[in-house]
This record gives sequence, C-alpha cells and structure tokens, in this order.
Amino acid sequence: MHFFRNDLWRMAGRCLWYASMTFASVVGCGEIEGNPDFFGAGGRRPKPIPIKSVNPTSIQINHPKPTNTQHNVPKERHTSVTHPTLADVGFYQLVLHGEPGPEREPSGMRYVELHNVTARHVGELLSWLYIPSGASGTVGRYTLVYPTQIEWKAAAAVVSKLDVVVTESGSDANVQLDEGWSVGIALIHTTPAGHPDEVARLQQATACLSRAAHTENLARWDRWAAGMLAGHIAAYRLHDDDNAEAYYRTAESLTSPGLLEQMSTMYARAQVHVREGKLDVARQLLNSLLRQFEGFRSTETFARARRRLNELGAKK
Repeated sequence: MHFFRNDLWRMAGRCLWYASMTFASVVGCGEIEGNPDFFGAGGRRPKPIPIKSVNPTSIQINHPKPTNTQHNVPKERHTSVTHPTLADVGFYQLVLHGEPGPEREPSGMRYVELHNVTARHVGELLSWLYIPSGASGTVGRYTLVYPTQIEWKAAAAVVSKLDVVVTESGSDANVQLDEGWSVGIALIHTTPAGHPDEVARLQQATACLSRAAHTENLARWDRWAAGMLAGHIAAYRLHDDDNAEAYYRTAESLTSPGLLEQMSTMYARAQVHVREGKLDVARQLLNSLLRQFEGFRSTETFARARRRLNELGAKK
C-alpha cells in the first residue's frame, strides 16, 4: 500500500507539472521556475533503496581532448550515483540555450550554453537518449524535465557531444575521435522532415553512426549513443524496423548490467517490437527491464515501460 500511495502522489505531481507546462507554452515561457517537491521533502532525500544484484548508475562520460598522437581505448570508470526512490518526485530541469546562463543556478535547474546548433535540435536528440517527462521551448531555448537526478545529470553531461557542426570539408569543429559520429549527428541536425533529399541523407547519417558505433577507439558512451541515434532514425524517420533493431542491439552490447543506458536501450528495442506487432517479444523485454531495474523505478523510462506493459495486457 505504501508504494501504491506513492505512485498516486507521483501521478498527481506529473499532472500538476503537465498543467504548468501547458500554461507556460501559452504565455511563452521557456522553462518552469523552481523545483516543486510535492512531498515537501525540502531537498532531503530518503536513504537509497538497494537492489539485489547491481547498483544503478550510468556510463561515465569522458570528454577527450584533441590530440595528434595515436588514440588509445579510453578506460571506463563507473561513477557511484545515489539510487532514485519513489519519494524522489521533485522535477529537475535542463535548460538549453544559445547564451550564457545565470551566475547562480536555482536548485534543480541546469543551464547549458550551446555554440553550434539550435537548442531545439540538441534537445530532441537528447530526448532520444534519455527520455524526459516533458519538453518545451523554442528554437533558441529548450527545456527538458526529468523526475530523477540520475537522468538529469546524465543528460546534462553529454549536451556538448550533440552540439556538433561540420564544415564544408567534413571536419568536425569540435574534433571528435571519429568523423562518422560528427557527420552523422550533423546530417540529422540539417535534415528536417520533408527535405528533398531526406531519405538519402538520413541513410547516410545512419551509416555514419553505425560506423562510429563499431569504432573501438571511440569512447564507450559515444559508441552507445551512435547506435541509439541510428536506431531512432531508422525506426521513426526511415521506417526500417529491422535495421533499427540491429542498431539498438549494437548499442545494448556496449552497456553493462545496471546502467541507465542499458535500460534506455531495452525500452527502445521493446518499442520497435511493438511497432512490428511482435508483442510477445516486447512483453518479454519489458518484463525483463522491470525486474532488472527496480532501483530505477522513479525514472521516466521505467514508468513508461511499466505503462506500456500494462497497455499490452501483461502482468509484471
């Protein structure tokens, strides 16, 4: 009953947030002020909820500096992150914009300045990797809202990796380790729906990202994200579910048990199987996700996986 009551509070909190987002969009606000905590926790969080086999965390993000020497495979380090809990319902806002943010950020808000790409373009790609509870804004100022700190921090840490521009010679202005990543991202940014060469350009983008996902001297997160973005483009822009599943499988092979990124990939795969009508396979994946990632049950991805499984008429 305790968990049931908390779920009701969580649903009530989401409803209040969605209502405020609707109002904000009407009056033209880019984000919501403050960080509402519907349990009145005042910033104090309950003790972590342990899970049986693995500790929830996310892939450690390393931002390599350009170098002319031979690239070595980056050593992976996993950071220890506090487990999300059912009572952790304060919303965390990530604000993307093209100008410097305030000197002092309000609690629960993170401002990230972009230098190459519009806020909306970066925000949309970011939402494919770490699903937000909601998103709102304009081309130049875009806000993503997350229910837990782990999603919020993971998303904020990688914004600069998606702020990619490619010059006419094809050289990435940010100088990544492999051109496949930067060219693939740039092609997505510059190919809106309805573009005369949409299919050809997006096919080129997925090919570049697939190459990046298989490049061993790229950082592990970059390879995972390349597979995820290629999968999303294949599924939802090219309507190629078979290749989407292959890209997602590549991404999943680059994660480890207990990582936030593994849960995101499993959910993405399940969604593709639902699209294909392979409901038994989707149920199996969703059931596995809910069993393995109980410690993430306050995250948006976990909530959507549980909701999707209920829609498919299966019991956990």
